[in-house]
Amino acid sequence: MIAITGEEQPDEISKLRRTGSARSIGHLLLTKRALGRMLARCEAGELQSAELIEIANQLEASDDVDYERGAERVIADTLFELASSEINGELTPTRCRDLIRRLS
Repeated sequence: MIAITGEEQPDEISKLRRTGSARSIGHLLLTKRALGRMLARCEAGELQSAELIEIANQLEASDDVDYERGAERVIADTLFELASSEINGELTPTRCRDLIRRLS
């Protein structure tokens, strides 16, 4: 299993997914901490909202991503909210902070 750190860019997530599948390493692991780190990077302007939305779409739609045990629901709900920006509205710094609090 390969752990996602939260420092990845969208193209790096795609590459990790391909590498994991191609080498039969197994699934990627997404933790609350890694997702919170992505949100913090977006809040600080280090990661554009469009990039975070792209990452969320990739992770949410993937069968080869596992969520941290015991936190599956909050991670899934957060990814859904990020991936559904047309429903949930613009991803602003305030919204990033709210989602980080949800993950805490």
